[in-house]
Amino acid sequence: KFRSLTSIRGGNRGHSRKVQDFDEYIQRLVRYKEEHGDCLVPTYYKEDPKLGNWVRVIRGKKSALQKEGKEFEEIPPNGKILAKTLTAERLAKLDNVGFAWKVAKPRLPWEERFRDCMDYYEREGR
Repeated sequence: KFRSLTSIRGGNRGHSRKVQDFDEYIQRLVRYKEEHGDCLVPTYYKEDPKLGNWVRVIRGKKSALQKEGKEFEEIPPNGKILAKTLTAERLAKLDNVGFAWKVAKPRLPWEERFRDCMDYYEREGR
């Protein structure tokens, strides 16, 4: 149902710039993981702001696809493929690297948060 990146770029004659961009970001992500031990690149990553932004966009794209009930983006014939396009092949690459799709801290139960507020109120005065 979807076309491979090889067919999009016309065989093995060479990568399009956008395919190279995606592969470059994957390499930068791997370097980040080697240095930090995870793929939790901050959105505002001072050492590589473009990587931080790319990771944010990729997470957002995956979330939007899930809301639409899709697993990946399908590229129409003669369609553009961008550095942020999430094909099945690219999702597999990201998963293989250990990409962190969700980074939100676990939420505390309401009762626990309320207890924290009451403790603060008692401690700091009325």
